[in-house]
Amino acid sequence: MTLFLLSLVLAADPAPSISGSRVSLSGNEKTLGEAVASVARQANVPIELERVEPGQLLTLRLDNVPFWEGLERLAKSSNRRLTVGGNGARVSLAGGPENPYREVPLYIAGPFRVCASRVLSRLDIDTGRGSTEILIDVAWEPRFKAFHAEAPAKSWAAFDDAGKPLPIAQDASGKMEVTGSGLEMTARLAGVQNAAKIARLEGKLVLVGTTQLLQFSFDPSIAGDESTQRKSDVGATLKSFRKAGPFWTAAIEFIYPGCGPEFESFQSYLRDNEVWLQRAAGTKFPAAGFELGAERNGRTTVLYRFKENEKDGPVLTNLKDWKLLVRTPGRIVEVTVPFTLRDVPLR
Repeated sequence: MTLFLLSLVLAADPAPSISGSRVSLSGNEKTLGEAVASVARQANVPIELERVEPGQLLTLRLDNVPFWEGLERLAKSSNRRLTVGGNGARVSLAGGPENPYREVPLYIAGPFRVCASRVLSRLDIDTGRGSTEILIDVAWEPRFKAFHAEAPAKSWAAFDDAGKPLPIAQDASGKMEVTGSGLEMTARLAGVQNAAKIARLEGKLVLVGTTQLLQFSFDPSIAGDESTQRKSDVGATLKSFRKAGPFWTAAIEFIYPGCGPEFESFQSYLRDNEVWLQRAAGTKFPAAGFELGAERNGRTTVLYRFKENEKDGPVLTNLKDWKLLVRTPGRIVEVTVPFTLRDVPLR
């Protein structure tokens, strides 16, 4: 199976393959709370105010700028520290005069934000050798859902002010599970303890994920090819819906474009989908478990089990009274995000 590659070109002005949100502010005087609420609403990204007076007045004009750039300018204008943490899940403006805005080595492209956050120096007393670790936070807007990531070792490079390469460890690279909308990477260098900064640090991150979630609705009394539905190049078929003992089992075949990235079984994107039974305007009963089949030419069958329980579960006396709903990732893409961080301070 060939890999389908979406390449994000991070030069000065290119339009990335996965576009990020854009935000605007009128430039009229407003409170910090109003400005933050507006930016958060436009990008659909929650932004917290932590120990910050929301009534602070400010004047800031943003004309359809990328979300991360607009948020950085908002932090600078209000003299607040911008924090993006918790695997990208938490975005906040915090602090005040004692914890003011501070520029950090930063790279923004589309929905992605790459930032050098910490520098750790280590000394092996036994050998006298030192090393420097640069911790890099990567976050992206939740419009993109990543399943796993990889930072190829040979993509890392570092340079001093004269453009001379600095020694950087080429550690083995493996795929990382992604559980939120961000992750942390580490660049390891040797012999730079006496330097004040790294003039340029380059790397590359490869993410596999999707930009959309699709929802299918099945009549559990109708199974087979006539139940097949297609949305945005993805197909789903309810192959069967049968009862054995207290369990009902739904066999759903998912059909994805055959040119998507390959997954190992333990990395399957179908582990992240959601399936439930529901009556019209009734309670939602999620599946009690699932069994993931092998993927062949973009086709995977998953068995979902529902336990019939008169006390706190569904009782299916008439299948036509129920709907079987499935929320699953859309087309799976591989996104390459090269980045460059400049003037990374080492002390």
